[in-house]
Amino acid sequence: MGVMVFAIGIDKKGKSINRKELEVIAGHSSRVYTSSTTSQLEHQLQIVSKNCMEKSMF
Repeated sequence: MGVMVFAIGIDKKGKSINRKELEVIAGHSSRVYTSSTTSQLEHQLQIVSKNCMEKSMF
């Protein structure tokens, strides 16, 4: 088992996030999350956390 890396970009204007760079950091586009607000990001992270816990039980 290895380490799974997620990359998160937050930008209120929504224009300066370099998604390709985040994909390189995360290793896959499915582990990249972008948001314009921290509250929006918090909601996304709750979903990710739930999915991670469900997968780690197997």
